[in-house]
Amino acid sequence: MRGKTMDNNGLENEILQGLHGMSPLDLKRVLEFVQSVKSKPFKGTSGEDMLALVGLIPPEDLKEMTDAIEEGCERVDANGW
Repeated sequence: MRGKTMDNNGLENEILQGLHGMSPLDLKRVLEFVQSVKSKPFKGTSGEDMLALVGLIPPEDLKEMTDAIEEGCERVDANGW
């Protein structure tokens, strides 16, 4: 969204602008995606439910996970793309 907050009208306009010039096949794919998103309600976990998990992972394990993530994310595989 180009670094700015948009209201629904702004989002809809940007989506519509993105549709211009697309092939019929791509437009069909977009339609199928929109229909799939609309047909599946979002199923998330509430913040309240997540709070029940606080403190269950020992601090040492959290440190190990953090270190592994930082180490793995620091690497760039130039041939990976």
